[in-house]
Amino acid sequence: MLASAALCSLLLCLLFINISAAAPLTPSTNVSFRLPSSYGDWSVALRPWKGTIAAIQPNTSDPFSFINDDTPGNYSSMPYYHSHGDVTLRVRTAGTGKWQKYTTADVHSAPAQSVDTVEGELAAFDVSSLMRPGHGLRVVKRYAAAALNTSQPSTGLTLEVLLTNAGSATLELGGFGVSALFSSNWNDMDLDQAAAACSLAEPYIGGQHGYVKVTRLTGEGRVLLMAPAEGQRGTSGLTAWRQLKGEDATPTGYAFEGHYEWTSLAGAWQQEWKQSQPWVKPDQSTIRLEPNATVSFRYTYQLVDGVRGVDDALVQQGNASIRAVPGYILSTEMRNAKLYVHPPAHASAVTFDISGTGNLTLTAERPSSSSSSSPYRAYHIAPHTAGRVNLAVHFHATPNRSLPTTTAHVSLLVLPPFRAHLESLGRFTAQNQWVDGTSSDPFGRASSVMPYDFEARSIVWQDERSYVVGLSDEAGAGPGLQLMMSQRYAPTAGPLRLLDSYINQTLWGVKAPPDVPYATSVQNANYSVRASMFWYPNMTAYAYEVRNGWDQDRASQLWRSYKYATHCTAPHLSACQPALLLCSPQPRLCLCATACVSYVHPTVLYHSMYRVARDYDGLQRLYGWEWYLNQAVQTFFAMFDNAPYYTQVHTAALLLAGSCKTRLTVSSAYSPLAPASPSLNEVWPTGGWGSLEYGNGQYPGQVVGGRWKPTHYWLLHSLYTDVLVSCGLPVQAGIGASGGSGSVGDSDGELLCYVKLDAWRAGASKWLVVAEQYELADSRTPARRQQLSVSLPPGPGSLAWWRLNGSWASNSTVLQLSVYAGDALQQPATSNFYLPAAPYQLALTPGTLDVTVTLLDGSSRDEAVIVIRKGSAAAALFVTLTTLAAGRFSHNCFHLFAAETNVTFVSFGALDRTLLAASLRWEHANMYTAQAQQQQQQQQVSQRAKVAVE
Repeated sequence: MLASAALCSLLLCLLFINISAAAPLTPSTNVSFRLPSSYGDWSVALRPWKGTIAAIQPNTSDPFSFINDDTPGNYSSMPYYHSHGDVTLRVRTAGTGKWQKYTTADVHSAPAQSVDTVEGELAAFDVSSLMRPGHGLRVVKRYAAAALNTSQPSTGLTLEVLLTNAGSATLELGGFGVSALFSSNWNDMDLDQAAAACSLAEPYIGGQHGYVKVTRLTGEGRVLLMAPAEGQRGTSGLTAWRQLKGEDATPTGYAFEGHYEWTSLAGAWQQEWKQSQPWVKPDQSTIRLEPNATVSFRYTYQLVDGVRGVDDALVQQGNASIRAVPGYILSTEMRNAKLYVHPPAHASAVTFDISGTGNLTLTAERPSSSSSSSPYRAYHIAPHTAGRVNLAVHFHATPNRSLPTTTAHVSLLVLPPFRAHLESLGRFTAQNQWVDGTSSDPFGRASSVMPYDFEARSIVWQDERSYVVGLSDEAGAGPGLQLMMSQRYAPTAGPLRLLDSYINQTLWGVKAPPDVPYATSVQNANYSVRASMFWYPNMTAYAYEVRNGWDQDRASQLWRSYKYATHCTAPHLSACQPALLLCSPQPRLCLCATACVSYVHPTVLYHSMYRVARDYDGLQRLYGWEWYLNQAVQTFFAMFDNAPYYTQVHTAALLLAGSCKTRLTVSSAYSPLAPASPSLNEVWPTGGWGSLEYGNGQYPGQVVGGRWKPTHYWLLHSLYTDVLVSCGLPVQAGIGASGGSGSVGDSDGELLCYVKLDAWRAGASKWLVVAEQYELADSRTPARRQQLSVSLPPGPGSLAWWRLNGSWASNSTVLQLSVYAGDALQQPATSNFYLPAAPYQLALTPGTLDVTVTLLDGSSRDEAVIVIRKGSAAAALFVTLTTLAAGRFSHNCFHLFAAETNVTFVSFGALDRTLLAASLRWEHANMYTAQAQQQQQQQQVSQRAKVAVE
């Protein structure tokens, strides 16, 4: 809300530089204004010759600006370059059919002219002369300081554009937008430069309640909000976020896709957009302007002290704040999706209109006692039909206020069930992107999955980027991986046969003359992976459509690789040049295999085929599961042999190899994945950042076969399970108690808990959840216990919530959660613990552990039982065992509540019992309490005193 005229006048006199018509303006001079706020001054710079915003500095002591207008100061030298605030119109004489387009970015005849300001304004410009003649309008832009209606008074900026019909004929305005250019051009910058100078602009295309949030690339500091001004939502809403492609002359690139326009009026664009499906239908298609009539478009700019204050700031400006949880892409399988709506202050009622190809229902939820004070209204979303859904959220004013109803738009996408979605993807890929074995492609791309041009409805065979159509690298390997992923969770016989054919004939299998001119395959015999199977321009008699592209040099090297090397047996990396993909023309040197990004996709494909072979019966395959797993492993190792440097910074395949390693629970000494541990540790070129420990037995302190770190044990039994259970303090009142991003309230120990199925295939539908609370001082028996039966739909993603009422969260207790399949309390499917505070904040009691090692009874001599007994009734948290013996523990990093427990040690090879017993070390969190450390110090002092006396 604007401050009173007297207050604005006082502010301007004290804080701003006044501009008048008589003030001389040179084309290259920007005019700056200093604006106050409750958390520090900020500044705005205007470019007078265009009447646009040249800079917005959120902090006057920091050179960073949300807007960086780097166009030259001479208006006549840079036409077609847009600046922030440039105006683009589509207008016609009423009754005629053709829309004419005009923009101030044309800088057609003369620079903008400064005009008189009224009280409270900073500057005003007539920009009519910047547009080519014929529009019949007088276009004036006015900038003013606005005392925004915030809890802590701050000064914002308003931009108002006034369009007046200066002619004698009635005009029809069908398009209006202001160029919304922010510092988002990262071209030719390194990361440090981009972090210092660039920002991210995030539009919410919400119609009358739309806005743009602009955040520094670092995510830190103040945030800029651009929104429609209160009272002008009918004309100034964000109807479309129109890309200025072909209109703005700023060069684009990999780090910059171009600038955009805040489009408020879009009726005249419907012809151009008829082939698309806009998410938001225009609130007002056209505006009729009689002679001398004026229409106003007005926007506000406000600084917010950090991203967490955005929602509050929007509401205080008169906007609505709307959030969909868990997000705006839903599934018909979801049962717990919510819509949280914080209406603007004037609204007394909220109604919805639902449209689109998808369908859902909204049900208002009754506020609970803990959320009754929240300004957010919660609605349960029940998705029914897949497709796009537009929610028109109408805010109706209180009856005693003559305010119009305003509308916000929420765009949702409802997906079909997970399996149906994958099956549809698999069918489409197999039917449209598969190239069968009869293809005469000379590059050997028969029996493969190729890229597909959806608009042209055809396979893409050629591209100046050779790897896009070369079945490798990232883009080329993507289609095959796409088909594989559809089969990983929804396998069918037909697509699996195609994938086996691709593996057997193209990925691993070799095509040789006379079928193709040169021996071809994606992989070489040493498991290295080529960069591409397509090159140009040296394939004889091939009808090339691409030539002289940016990728030609690399493509020529690929040609030499295929011509002179036939399914290589060994790479010679010492001869490889340091460039990414240069290949040696010498015979039998296949050096186009030095990018680790090329290795990820075959590894994932092989591993997925292995999982299908292990998880599904009755599906015919060419090979057994062992073959697919071995291919995945060998491809992974080949990456380290052929692309060692790039492997340091590309870890996707490494994580997959770690997954392979956990699948093989045999002795590391005999596992084909035994070398995976040292390979994984080379992700980062340091000595201690590896995700797994490994060592060389020739050196003291190192263990052959590697060791898991405590975190690995913890995650294996709590997070990486088919069933997950957890609890936490409830978040008050939906999104936040005051409309912010959320805050943990005083719950008096009450916990909000959930159990979730993460298994990829259907599991049990009935589960038994047991919650047990243990006192840290005496954990021999549970202090309290609660048992709950839960029904979950079978399949991944099923989720059920419940509350543990009462005092369950205390720093003197710990909570154990166990989940059992069915109704029987047998072996739990999973277990987890809830700590009410960080370990150092818990009321831990110092305690001791007594540990003994015994051989395991039975035929196995390679296992031992470690018996751990507590020396007191207190709980021992995070009990962790280590040893120099080669092997693994059955479980580790656990909480011990009972008087004793057994841990099995499984040796890698023959058990060295003496080494195990001598080097076994244990520790737990209780040892590191202040009281325990004080006792240890006292014992050390006593020991030193005893030695001194003796």
